[in-house]
Amino acid sequence: MSHTSSLVPQPAILLIDDNANNLRIQKDILVSVNTEIITALSGEDATSIVKQYNLAVIFLNVYSSSINGYHTAEMIRSNEGTKHVPIVLIRAMNSDIPEHFIEHGYGKVDYIYQPVERSLMLSKAMLFLGLWQSRNKLKLAKKDFQDFAYAAAHDIKAPLRHIQFFSEAVLEDNIDKLSDESCQHLEYVSKGAERLKILIDNLQLYAEVDARPLAVNAVDLNRVMAYVADDLADSIEKSGAQLEVNELPLVKGDNNQLHQVLFNIISNALKYNKVGVAPIIKLSSQAVTNQVNKKRVIKNSMSSTENMVQIVIEDNGIGFDNSHHDKIFLPFQRLVTRDEYEGSGIGLSTVKKILARHGGAITAKSNANIGSTFIVTLPSAI
Repeated sequence: MSHTSSLVPQPAILLIDDNANNLRIQKDILVSVNTEIITALSGEDATSIVKQYNLAVIFLNVYSSSINGYHTAEMIRSNEGTKHVPIVLIRAMNSDIPEHFIEHGYGKVDYIYQPVERSLMLSKAMLFLGLWQSRNKLKLAKKDFQDFAYAAAHDIKAPLRHIQFFSEAVLEDNIDKLSDESCQHLEYVSKGAERLKILIDNLQLYAEVDARPLAVNAVDLNRVMAYVADDLADSIEKSGAQLEVNELPLVKGDNNQLHQVLFNIISNALKYNKVGVAPIIKLSSQAVTNQVNKKRVIKNSMSSTENMVQIVIEDNGIGFDNSHHDKIFLPFQRLVTRDEYEGSGIGLSTVKKILARHGGAITAKSNANIGSTFIVTLPSAI
């Protein structure tokens, strides 16, 4: 699939300054840059303009007489659609960036000094324009891959359904005429087709994690867990599992994807249980108290100012060697054979991918034959 130039969004550069002469000089500096240059004479105009264009970079004079520069930068950063647009502050030589601006994460910007040095401004514009173009190419390539994966999965699943249907039909219609070995072979064919279909479905879920924009809202994990329990009701009943769910927090995220997170973890706890032992699965929550870990998580979170909470999920299953605690989150990495336990080997990697997109994380610890503990970290909605 190819993208024509008419479909590819074009980047722009925004200049914010209340002095028309300054804007004229800056536009003259950037005349050789092959992209659209937009100007704004006020903070109000700027916050409106940023929502209308695909901006590669913003040059903002923070010491304009009639523009509250830092407030304008904060407004741009607080908007979901523009919070990642690079901002280059134009500031006086001996001025300092306000402390509150840095504390709230708005200080992650570049800057140049007034009067503007021509070569420096031009080089920064070219740098950020190049970064925008690289990110956009990556985004388009990812979109092409997702389209291909969806089409391929659709095309593969159709013949798989036929293989499974006809192998089962042949077995049912001819069970009295076939040898035990032939019947067994047909069962292998049917089960193999079913496993491959499940694998394709799981791969689609994995690929689609980044395909749609996050519908970020306050999510009540108690309600999510209730739906997960309903979805897994048959497995819970057959295994005799006991779910002990303490009060769970209100978190910030996409309801459907967080449902997938809890579904995958709980279904694994039901699957990897010890023979003859009913699964016991406990869910609880706690605040993030380790400041080192908290800062590490927040660094990639949806907002740099969020508090984090942890959901602790414990089970009494087969566990795993704790030296493999990172390996279990890699796609197709199985610590047990398929003959022992069914599975695609992609469920936990999907969980990790979803949580990373939410600015969260997942860790695990375990003792073989005793059980496992998974700790999910997410932004709090409170």
